[in-house]
Amino acid sequence: MRPPLPIAGWLVVLLSLWSCHHSTPPPWKLIELGSGSVAEAVVHGWVAAEVDQQTHWLRPDADNSLATLARDLHSLPDIACEDLMRLSPEDLPLSIRDAFGWRGRVDSMTIRWHCHDQNSLAQFFLEEMGRDSASPSAIEQEWVDLLRMRLSDHRSRGGQVIQSGEEITLTISTARADGRPLEPETVSISFNKGDANQVVPAIERELFRARSNSEWTMWATSGEAFGEEAHPELGLPHHMPLRFTVRVE
Repeated sequence: MRPPLPIAGWLVVLLSLWSCHHSTPPPWKLIELGSGSVAEAVVHGWVAAEVDQQTHWLRPDADNSLATLARDLHSLPDIACEDLMRLSPEDLPLSIRDAFGWRGRVDSMTIRWHCHDQNSLAQFFLEEMGRDSASPSAIEQEWVDLLRMRLSDHRSRGGQVIQSGEEITLTISTARADGRPLEPETVSISFNKGDANQVVPAIERELFRARSNSEWTMWATSGEAFGEEAHPELGLPHHMPLRFTVRVE
């Protein structure tokens, strides 16, 4: 007769049996497995769902912030970047459906999930412009809108409003939409407020409310900056948005 199994042995058996049990299956059919976390990508970058070769970007609305969307994605079984799955939009929280524009959609769809950082977001849009040469300006504007979603424009209050005709000194740092700094990254320029053609149009529009000892950061499309065409001398391809940080002395 076999001797009774020690208590420690029974614990090992029970743990082994417990580990064999699968958790509740997700409410979708997983076709291909990716890696990483879509919920984490919402916090640190941008998320897109590709459906029938169309890209749907996850965008917060007035009722749901990025933090809310990340929380609601964390409440689901894990979705990985590059997962390919078949699901019904009704299997997703309402906040996620709204963020993708799927509130009224009930038919099942096949989705490939994509996660982007700032560099891969730039690669996506530059490739998109190459595929659709008829509307690069509209594609660039969508790119800027997504950049502002996470890296928003902002302005400090500063001191006194600078009056027309007063001398103003600007220190301007410029970075491309993929995060690479422009060369030279930082320039300083002095002129009298109201002088024409001193800075690019996007910055010039902001000068009417310029204050001393202030700073602002803003996104600009290429048309609002150095022009939509490529500028090899600046390291700019065509339709490359720019982020300006402007300090007023």
